[in-house]
Amino acid sequence: MNLSPSCTLRIQFYERNTITSAPETANINLSGSLNEVVSVMDELAWLAAVFRLTNGRGLQLSSTKFQTGGLNQFTLGLNPLEPNLKNTESLEGDKRPTCWHSLFRTGILAQGFPIAERHEVNGIEIPFELMTALAQVSISMDYENGTILIGHSAMLIPSRLLGNAVQWHYVEASDTQKRMETMQSCNEYIRRRDISGLTKLRTFLGYYAEAHVLLGTQKLLDSAVVKSSGLEKSNSRIELA
Repeated sequence: MNLSPSCTLRIQFYERNTITSAPETANINLSGSLNEVVSVMDELAWLAAVFRLTNGRGLQLSSTKFQTGGLNQFTLGLNPLEPNLKNTESLEGDKRPTCWHSLFRTGILAQGFPIAERHEVNGIEIPFELMTALAQVSISMDYENGTILIGHSAMLIPSRLLGNAVQWHYVEASDTQKRMETMQSCNEYIRRRDISGLTKLRTFLGYYAEAHVLLGTQKLLDSAVVKSSGLEKSNSRIELA
């Protein structure tokens, strides 16, 4: 926190009362300009939302609340953790979880706080080094004039290049067949063998929730994607032997 000399901040912590079961609390005394007070309280609220215990049930949303007290007095509290994102909806409003959720078996996501401006990208913004570490990337593989990062049981695919940002897609693939099916079904990716330049750009992870290979299946024929052209059927046919 960058505070001006005229701004003062004092925090006194109180331990949990084992007799009355009162939770841990903190008394915050803050004085300064309106902009500084708002900025500091926003940072303290973020810290409180992030650094709290999880019940170990996957990713959970954490948010805070402000309540007015007496004159110039406010109470900063924590809302109950919301359910596992894998079973509800993603941060982008999609009812299905996006691919990056699989990277985090458990954790806290602070909700309701400002983020850096973004355009046409989805998912979580994450440092490239942290993304590859979480995915346990060990090698890179050339594929169709592009490069895919391979981990122990996962793949990272650079899907789109958008200005100073790269959209990545994370896929869990524990065997060779799954990897091949995923690569064949992923039509949109950056065709660049040297991706060293991509590591210096903003990294966003979270494109498709999952990939389905429908080519040659009845499900594709039954879908609304492939429709009749309305032309007359041919009398001739093709036979292969």
